[in-house]
This record gives sequence, C-alpha cells and structure tokens, in this order.
Amino acid sequence: MADDASTISALVDQLLDEFDPRTAPPVELRGRQFDLRLAWVSFPEGSRGRGLPPGLQRLVDDRLAAAGATPGPRQSPGDELLTW
Repeated sequence: MADDASTISALVDQLLDEFDPRTAPPVELRGRQFDLRLAWVSFPEGSRGRGLPPGLQRLVDDRLAAAGATPGPRQSPGDELLTW
C-alpha cells in the first residue's frame, strides 16, 4: 500500500501543480481529478478508478481540502444524475 500511496500522492501533486483549488473553476478542477482517476480510486480500472484500497481516497480528499478545494459532487462532470 505504501507504493500505492506514493503513486496517489504524486498524482495529487500533479493536480495541484496544474490547478490552485482556491481559484480554479470547480468544474475544471473536478474534471481533471476524474481524468487522473482520483475521484474514485477504489473503483475498478476501466470504471474511472484505479482499483486501489478505498482508504486511499481519504488521502486525495484530505490533500485537496488542505489546499482549499471545496467538496464537490461525486459524479463526473458532464454525467447526468441518475434518478431511481
């Protein structure tokens, strides 16, 4: 898991290098988060995830929050909400 945490941390670094969460449009920041497969790290690869332990999502979320990101929707930008 240490290697997985390092990989996730490096990807979050990349995201934060590309966007300042305090000033970036939230939809652009979230879109890039989804592009980097950092929105649902525990989802299987091929399903917008990385197939990693769910606890690593907290690493992503905590780092983004510490950088000033506001919590966003848990759906990919552009996806329609599903109603049941």
